[in-house]
Amino acid sequence: MKDGLSVVGLSVSLQGRPVLTQLDLVLPLGAYGVILGPSGAGKSTLLRAVAGLVPSQGVIRIGRTTVQDGSAIVPPERRGVGFVFQSLALWPHLSVRGHLEFVLDRTLPGGPARIDTLLRSLGIQSLERRRPGELSGGERQRLALARALVNDPPLLLLDEPTSSVDPSLKAEVAAILTEQVRGKGTTVLHVTHDQREAFALADQVYVMTQGRIEQAGPPEQVYGAPASRSVAKLIGSGTLLAVTGIGQGFADSALGRIPVLGAGTAGAGYALLRPENLEIVKVGGVPVVVKACIFLGPHYAVKAQLGEAVIEAHSSSRVEVGSEIRLVPRGALAIVEGRISS
Repeated sequence: MKDGLSVVGLSVSLQGRPVLTQLDLVLPLGAYGVILGPSGAGKSTLLRAVAGLVPSQGVIRIGRTTVQDGSAIVPPERRGVGFVFQSLALWPHLSVRGHLEFVLDRTLPGGPARIDTLLRSLGIQSLERRRPGELSGGERQRLALARALVNDPPLLLLDEPTSSVDPSLKAEVAAILTEQVRGKGTTVLHVTHDQREAFALADQVYVMTQGRIEQAGPPEQVYGAPASRSVAKLIGSGTLLAVTGIGQGFADSALGRIPVLGAGTAGAGYALLRPENLEIVKVGGVPVVVKACIFLGPHYAVKAQLGEAVIEAHSSSRVEVGSEIRLVPRGALAIVEGRISS
């Protein structure tokens, strides 16, 4: 499979402080990649380095073009990158149409018709004479996306593209991204803190901590089998449960003997116990005392103490704090840390 973006050994220091350290990332051509990570991990800096907006060391290839290596650096305006900034960075004096006319590559076919088509597809053609201050948050978001897409870039960089809109508009923006980008051959690298958004959009998820990519893979893989305790704490909700492998895909734990992924024979480690791995039953199981019950809309999050760990199960009805419930583990748990191998 051809690469839409390849980054090798990328390092960035800002004001003398290392932000990215020998970072590697490969995103297939036409794929939608999403970067997740805590604040300060270097996510936005990575996008800016790929776009050529901050000094960096390493190799960057966009499609078949090497835009940076040890001997040459292609300037930002020649990298063929579309960029939606977290702040949107719209120009207050330009109209909606003026934004697109200002950045349009005159060598591309279509000219004004290209702008008309894009504005129409994003639902903002009727607003073409308005300036950013006359637009709603969602309309400004669409304008920023239109500006980034007008030249059909081979690579689109999105820095928290839904952070400036109300929660009710996030799904709308995600739907626009799906409609405008996916299936059109554009390679996308998208930074977000919203895991639901990431899993809904991504072909590949990249979990970033301390200036490095700690795990990369399809969203189902990253969610179901985190590569480390730090990734497990960042992705979804769950508890790291101490276990001791006993062989043939089983381990002993405070929940009793449980199935684990892999058929290792021995070793101590931690398994990732998510709410969906627990079922509340009336008979059998392990008794625990409810510490909290939180209404989340579609269900209640029931938290209980199990040894030194606080675990969470989901319930369709409210459970009284201080009452005893019984829990049964369901499904094989992923081993997150420790050696459980043959």
